[in-house]
Amino acid sequence: MKLKILEVSTVSKYIKSLLESDIRLNNLYIKGEISSVKKSKRGIVYFSIKDKYSSLPCVLYNNGIVSSEILIEGIEVLIKGSLVVYDNTGVYKIQVNDVEVKDIGELHKEYLKLEKQMAELGYFDIKNKKTLPKKISKIALITSDTSAAKVDFLTVLNRRNPFIEVDLYDAFMQGNNCVNDIVNKLNLAKQNKDYDLIAVTRGGGSKEDLFVFNNIEICRSIYESKIPVVVAIGHEVDKSLCEFVADLRAGTPSMLAELITENFYKSYIGIVKQYDKHLTFIVNDKLKNKKNNIALLSNRLNSISSKKISKGFNDLKLLKYKLENSAINRINSEQNNIDVLIEKLKSNDVTNILSKGYSILYKDDLIVRDKLKVGDVLNIKTQWQKLGIKVLEVEDE
Repeated sequence: MKLKILEVSTVSKYIKSLLESDIRLNNLYIKGEISSVKKSKRGIVYFSIKDKYSSLPCVLYNNGIVSSEILIEGIEVLIKGSLVVYDNTGVYKIQVNDVEVKDIGELHKEYLKLEKQMAELGYFDIKNKKTLPKKISKIALITSDTSAAKVDFLTVLNRRNPFIEVDLYDAFMQGNNCVNDIVNKLNLAKQNKDYDLIAVTRGGGSKEDLFVFNNIEICRSIYESKIPVVVAIGHEVDKSLCEFVADLRAGTPSMLAELITENFYKSYIGIVKQYDKHLTFIVNDKLKNKKNNIALLSNRLNSISSKKISKGFNDLKLLKYKLENSAINRINSEQNNIDVLIEKLKSNDVTNILSKGYSILYKDDLIVRDKLKVGDVLNIKTQWQKLGIKVLEVEDE
């Protein structure tokens, strides 16, 4: 049997047609709890509906029938919709057409119960909030050492104020042990009087993951701290009770770091602006002086009359003429001296001497300059001949 090999897109399109053609999936009524709500800039809301065992991804388009404001995490709803398959990714979602709120949900009930309990204890009272010190030198950071929240927080903090010293208290930020671990780390940090404040932060997560930060033990430890405590849990849309108990809350870890460094950053920027203004003044003043000097020199050059320039050219021409004449006279004088020397050399030339009737006497090919004796053999060179002779008689003068 020959195997039939299919393209990925073929399989995905087949699944899409198979599921979307099922009439039972085109008119669904599903009851469950809202979770993981996210809203896009175009008004599209993505969320999940779940029970104890399963979760289904949903999408609600801005159809004008259902308000996205009723999609609150933790409430129990009845949704009406149909299943759609995105064949390019193989993902399916429930496209919601209507939503009916059934109950606020177990998590939301617990949230409201804890909120009421802490409000009665005065945990949220503004009068109990501690003011952050204007100068912050050292802080305790309670978060997971491997979390993106730690990276985001420290990146912004070091960029805006690199002089703050940070001690990290590595803690579990989700799971069964995280409540005790966070409380223990808070109690340890509160014992150190060197800290100007304590920061507790973690990144985004599901409603269930973040619900531990509504725990009354964590909130009590924050409330009882003598050192100011600042908190940022999840994203801006996430709201945990420990954030409202804290002396300062922020939407994200990065925003928390910005708030902590606000005073230093403003003063730092102010100093930089002052230096910038001072340097700008100095540079502009220098440029102004240079421009004035250039203008002054330009005026001086323009004040020189054309007569002076013309006189200068004439002086140069006269100097050139004098130099040329001086050079020519010197050359002529030297040429005359050379001619005189040439004439002297010619007058002493051997050929000229012989032409006057003189002869030269040689002995052994050398001109005779010493006395001769009888028997010496000599050569005599005249203008026309070279003669060989022998001395027969010598008479001294």
